[in-house]
Amino acid sequence: MLVALCTAAIDQLSTAWALHRLSKGSIHIIGPIALQLSYNTGVAFSLGQNLGWLIGLIVVVIVVLGVYLLRHATRGWTLFGGGLVLGGAFGNLADRLFRSQKAVVDFIKVGIWPIFNLADAAIVVGVVVLAFFYIRESKVSSPDSTESSQDETKTAEPESNESLR
Repeated sequence: MLVALCTAAIDQLSTAWALHRLSKGSIHIIGPIALQLSYNTGVAFSLGQNLGWLIGLIVVVIVVLGVYLLRHATRGWTLFGGGLVLGGAFGNLADRLFRSQKAVVDFIKVGIWPIFNLADAAIVVGVVVLAFFYIRESKVSSPDSTESSQDETKTAEPESNESLR
């Protein structure tokens, strides 16, 4: 939960800064990277515009489910990845609920990629971390590897017994 709280706090602080500073104009960083204020009433990539109430409801469900899952998680990387996803979802929900625009405040522009914010980045990184460790765990504990190791054990035992005779 600490990762989620820190992620949401950093997102909200960066959003407050962006609203204050970028309302005066965009800032070019380097190459295709710039900071440019944008409001998103939809979901990722600005899909679903004007469905704010439905999107807000879905995000509330995700946040509640995320809190439940994190309270029962035991592995460090699961807690970390889940915390990033939950914190990012909460940061975007806070924008929708508490900002006067009733929209997610986006401000990071990288080339032709849609404008995003730190909460979006945290969600993406969190999903990648969770997917990586889920795939890794499923390979380690896959039924094929368990069966083959049991088969090897079974065939090794008779050979051991014969060598003792």
